[in-house]
Amino acid sequence: MSSTLELSLIASCRDLGEDVEKKDRELKELKEELEVANGKNKERKAKNKKLRARIKDLEETMSLPEGEKLRGLETKIEELEAAKIEAMGDLEAKNGRIKELEAQFEAQRAELDEVHSANLAELDKLKTAMSDDIEAKDNTIKMLEVQLDTAIEALTADRDAIKAQVAKEAEDQSKKLAEALESARKDLDALEEYLKAQKAQFEEVMDAQAKEIAALRSAAGEMELLELKAKVKELEAARKEALEAKTEAIKDLEAKSEALEDLEAKNERIKDLEAQLEAQRAELDEVRTAELNELKIASAAKDNTIKMLEVQLDTAIEALTVDMEATRAQAAKEALESARKDLEAANELLRAQKAEFEEAKTAWESEATSRAQELAAKEKKLLEEVLEKQNDKLQDLESGLAAKKEALGVAQAKIENQDMKIREQEAKLQDLESELAAKTRALEVAQAKIENQDLKIREQAAELEALNSKLEASEAHDTVDLQYSRDDGYLEEPQYNQPQLDEPQEAPGPSQELSQPLEPEQDHLGPSQGLGALDPEFSRLLAENADLKDALAAARVRYAQLQQKSSKELEDLKKDNLTCFQNFQTTKIQHREDILRALNPELSRLLAENAELKDALASTKARYTELHQKATKQLEDLKKDNLTCFQNFQTMKIQHREDVHQAQEEIAQLKKEIFQMKRKHKTEMSVLKFSCEQRVIQKEKDMEAEMERRKERQDMREDFMLSGLRDENKGLKTLLAQGTRSEAQSEALESQILALQTNLNQKEAELAEIREQLEESKKEVEYEENKKDEYRKTHIFKILALDQKNKELRERIQELKKPQVLRSREKRASEDKKEEAKRRKI
Repeated sequence: MSSTLELSLIASCRDLGEDVEKKDRELKELKEELEVANGKNKERKAKNKKLRARIKDLEETMSLPEGEKLRGLETKIEELEAAKIEAMGDLEAKNGRIKELEAQFEAQRAELDEVHSANLAELDKLKTAMSDDIEAKDNTIKMLEVQLDTAIEALTADRDAIKAQVAKEAEDQSKKLAEALESARKDLDALEEYLKAQKAQFEEVMDAQAKEIAALRSAAGEMELLELKAKVKELEAARKEALEAKTEAIKDLEAKSEALEDLEAKNERIKDLEAQLEAQRAELDEVRTAELNELKIASAAKDNTIKMLEVQLDTAIEALTVDMEATRAQAAKEALESARKDLEAANELLRAQKAEFEEAKTAWESEATSRAQELAAKEKKLLEEVLEKQNDKLQDLESGLAAKKEALGVAQAKIENQDMKIREQEAKLQDLESELAAKTRALEVAQAKIENQDLKIREQAAELEALNSKLEASEAHDTVDLQYSRDDGYLEEPQYNQPQLDEPQEAPGPSQELSQPLEPEQDHLGPSQGLGALDPEFSRLLAENADLKDALAAARVRYAQLQQKSSKELEDLKKDNLTCFQNFQTTKIQHREDILRALNPELSRLLAENAELKDALASTKARYTELHQKATKQLEDLKKDNLTCFQNFQTMKIQHREDVHQAQEEIAQLKKEIFQMKRKHKTEMSVLKFSCEQRVIQKEKDMEAEMERRKERQDMREDFMLSGLRDENKGLKTLLAQGTRSEAQSEALESQILALQTNLNQKEAELAEIREQLEESKKEVEYEENKKDEYRKTHIFKILALDQKNKELRERIQELKKPQVLRSREKRASEDKKEEAKRRKI
């Protein structure tokens, strides 16, 4: 019997050695798996820290239906844990019974070996399943990383393409506008030079005409006066047309300057978007570096804990071996005498309790399997529910992204419409240039007409000189007495009833064409107003698109991390349960060996071994309880982590909604302020326009009255001059008929010539008055032009002030659209430091 016991002990020692080696291998494999898993759980833990920091502030606000569901699930989990603790109490009681009956279980060694082999097979299966799961998760993570990289590359490519396209368009438009400005400036310079030349020519022509009229007024007829009037009117019309062309060119230049300002605003918006993208990239880099550092620290802490656990296991195994040897030596001496007496009673008890042990074992196994299945089913359900919720949220985020993309498409369409408007304005500018060319041609035609009239006047002057030469010849030859003609009254000086002409009144204002108000400011407000409504919308859509993409990526990462964490913790629990069961099996084997030794003649030795086995079972029980507590704590931590992750996601969602709502309210307020400012500006413009229109109407009325007065005066003067010329012609005819009669008629002709000379002098004085009136009208025109320039300058300053206000409002909107992460970064950093200090203490 002793030899068999020794052989059995040697076999058991070999088995224990093999088990220890297997455990060492398993520990190495677990270390490798932990290192692989630690590399994947770095991001999860770094984000969980931030989420836990936020959950502390939002625990009081967990009154949502989802929070109530989570609380219900927590109560259920606590009930399950209580049931598990009760089951563990029952297990402890049954283990006590097993300790008393282990001495009689010789026949169950084969069954235990089979169970051991089955457990090993299950371990292999679990390892393979774990490796498969880890590989699948690695593949999914790699796929997600690849998708994220591709998405980031696509976004960067789109941004670069948009940037390049906008830069090209801006350069093209700036070049076109610069060319148009240069051409417009050249046209204005040419117009000014042409107007100066025309003015000089007009003055020269007027001077020449005045001299010719002074010399040739005696023989001028109705046709000459009409031609002179037509010439003056044509010159006035040409001057008006030139002034209108000048005002239109100025309006075109203002429109071009407005287009340049719009391009500058677009360039500023592009620069702001680039700065936002760079800031977001810097934030992402900082978050990545922080997460990598935290993951490195966590992996180092895990390695240290694993080493400490290994040292503790080694020390515990050594202490157990020493205690076993000591207790065996002492118990062998004391129990030899009592063992012989109790052997027969023990055999009877073993036979009686064998059946009870088998029943208890089967009941315990059935209960344990059923509860384990229930727990696994509940955990699967919880995971499925969480995954479904996260999938729904991801779908909602994707739908939001699609809506934002549509909004971006609408904004791009608006921008294209604005570009079409700019092109239409350029086409209008070309039309105006063509009109200017047509007007220049009309001026050339008018010049040609003036030259033809000058030729006619010169011909008439030659005819008058011929008549004067004839008169002088007739005066030299006539010696006839003209007394008869004096008695008849032909040679008396003609006395005309000249009506007293009113003094020329000063014109109250310029002509209708030069007093019109500047109306292109309304056009200036149109495009600037459309761009002011579009810029906040465009930036807001881009910011929301970026926020939604970040939230989608974070939700996917959290989903993968939660799934990985749950699978890892389940595997840890299974490993801990397996190690506990293996320890229990080893203690059972040792107890059986002790019972076998007790059955041999060396009862003292067997009883000592039995005592040692009891001590070992007590130590294993304590270790099992410790492992069970660790497993329960880990399960609670897992549940807490899942709950915190879900709560953090909910709080982030609520916070994001609140931030978006706040930003929308601020944007709406700013829009209201902008609308009020625009409305105020519109009212001021309407008042100014109305006052200008009233002034224009009044000036038109005054000009019409003055024109009527001038027409009446001109008609009276023309009638007076015509009647005088007719009388003079009659006198000349009579003088020519009677010139051959007497010298007295020559004296009468001289007197008539003197009278005609006086009439010509009077007419020259009238012409001088007309010239003075023309000069006064020119001065008034210049004064009105200066007024117009001043009004334009003041209005431009108002527009610039409004543009400055709009820029300030846009900058304020962009500051409000910044993510809240930048605002609360210091607060989160302090909270993270506090949590890290607490964890180090733990």
